[in-house]
Amino acid sequence: AQPTFTVADATICQGELATLTPANLAGGNPANPFTFMWMEVDATVIPNTYTPIGAFNPYTASPADSMHYAIYVDNVCATSDTVYANINVNDTAVVRILSNTQIGCPVLVVDFKADSLGGPGAIDGNSYLWDFGNGAFGSGDSTFYAYTNSGTFDITLTVTTINGCVSVVGEPGWVIVHPVPVADFTTDPNPPEVTLLNPTFDFINQSFD
Repeated sequence: AQPTFTVADATICQGELATLTPANLAGGNPANPFTFMWMEVDATVIPNTYTPIGAFNPYTASPADSMHYAIYVDNVCATSDTVYANINVNDTAVVRILSNTQIGCPVLVVDFKADSLGGPGAIDGNSYLWDFGNGAFGSGDSTFYAYTNSGTFDITLTVTTINGCVSVVGEPGWVIVHPVPVADFTTDPNPPEVTLLNPTFDFINQSFD
C-alpha cells in the first residue's frame, strides 16, 4: 500500500528553531526504509517552485520569514503523495531606548521612550518592562523615573509582542547621576580673630562632591 503520513505546522518567533516531524505513518512496506524528502516551496510565483533540501526526519530550521515546505516519503517500492507544512514566523519587536536626558544631579527625572526600528515596534498589544538599573521597574512604551541617588545606571527594556515574542535591549551606563556637592569652609586661625598685629585671616575651602 502507498505510505501516508502527516506533518503539523509550527509557529516560532524570529531567531528560534522549529522542528517539523512526520507523524501518523501508515502503509508502505515496513521491511524497507522510509526516507522523508523535503523541499522548500516558493508560493509567491505561479507555478510554485520547489527547491530540494534533503532527507530529514525530523526537519529543523530557523527561517527568517514564514516558509512553506513540501514533503514526501520514499519507501523504495512506493512513494507517498506530497504533504505540505509551514513554519510560521512571528515578528520580534526591534526597538531602541530614547530619553530626554542622561546626565544630571538628583533628583534627576528621566523620560524614557521605546522607539521602533522595524517589526511590530510600539503597537497596541505589546507589553514593555523597563529596568531602571537600581531595582526599580516601569511599564509602557513611554515612562519616566526620578533618580534620587547618585550613580551610574544600566537601562534594560524587555518588549513582548502580542504573539509572545520577546526582545531585550540594554544600554549600559545610560543614566549618570552626579552626587550633590557639599559646600564647607574653615578659617585660619579658627575661630577667626583679627588684631592690630594680625589684621587678616585665611578662608580654607573644605567643599567636596
